[in-house]
Amino acid sequence: MTHATKAIYKFLLSDYVKASKVSIEIMLYDVQDILRSMDKIEVTRHVLGAAMFMADIAGVRVLYTGDYSREEDCHLCAAEIPQFSPDICIIESTYGVQLHQPRNVREKRFTDVIHSTISQGGRVLIPAFALGRAQ
Repeated sequence: MTHATKAIYKFLLSDYVKASKVSIEIMLYDVQDILRSMDKIEVTRHVLGAAMFMADIAGVRVLYTGDYSREEDCHLCAAEIPQFSPDICIIESTYGVQLHQPRNVREKRFTDVIHSTISQGGRVLIPAFALGRAQ
């Protein structure tokens, strides 16, 4: 996970524990579990909120990864490739195998709309619905 994600990880999960309405016996984890997990997190360079977790379950290596990109961009490096080969790989994906216009084309279209709106006296509000989008 990224440095920024690790910095907020403890607080996000601790909020779950504080706000949870379930009993301690059925809670998935507690604050002590969160604190113990901090040393096991490897820091990488990628989307805020994204992470890869590898678990060894009865000798089977399972890699779970949040949405990732191997494409460099203006504020993030490409996701790193793990140094091991998992037996099972589970990948969360927002866009899957969709093809997109090149980043520079999308960024130009985006900034052109902003400049046009502002030059006409308008205002621009950019909603960010997820941690990764908020960067």
